[in-house]
Amino acid sequence: MPEHSVFCENAMVTFGEVLALPRTSLHVDRGSSIAIMGPSGSGKSTLLACIQGLEKPTSGTVQVLGQDQRSASARARSDLRRRRMGLIQQSPNLLEEFSTSENVAFPLLFDGMKRPHALKLAVEALRGVGMAHRTDADIRSLSGGEAQRVAVARALVRPDVSLIVADEPTASLDVENARRVTELLLSEADRHSATVLLATHDPAVAALCDRTYHLTREHDAA
Repeated sequence: MPEHSVFCENAMVTFGEVLALPRTSLHVDRGSSIAIMGPSGSGKSTLLACIQGLEKPTSGTVQVLGQDQRSASARARSDLRRRRMGLIQQSPNLLEEFSTSENVAFPLLFDGMKRPHALKLAVEALRGVGMAHRTDADIRSLSGGEAQRVAVARALVRPDVSLIVADEPTASLDVENARRVTELLLSEADRHSATVLLATHDPAVAALCDRTYHLTREHDAA
């Protein structure tokens, strides 16, 4: 295992004349939870995209779970993201034509896992986030908080998940649901010994994490 789950050193992203991510250094110990804060346009989503391997840094180093994301092939970046990372977005992005357990199992089914085993793992993941009573629920019947819990379960359904990347996962929730979902995410990630990187505008959500990194347009993460 690498000493750091994520090691960014002087990472920067530009698109032509546009500075999408100012020069940033961020070292994340494995098993820790880090909130990333900063105003709109400071580069939070771009940093998370580099860590996921969806964007390559223009300069600097981005190493994730021991893999150099700048030099790795597109296939290697995709494999790492699919097999070792759990991703959570502001919108749960659940498929209405499938049940909650099928939505959680989808990443496993996509990789070819047999349906009974995938659904068993999905039910276990839903139990971990307090949704065992809604395993067969219609997605359209879920509240916003419940839907985001399903998204957390989906991110953590893989037995070998090592890194959770969450981009504003509570932005559409009220204060109480934001706290509950964040606490569930951090608790379940800790149970899996997984690292959490969570971008947020909410100081109350950030306070639940081990540490907070602030991004600005002018300075490195601190």
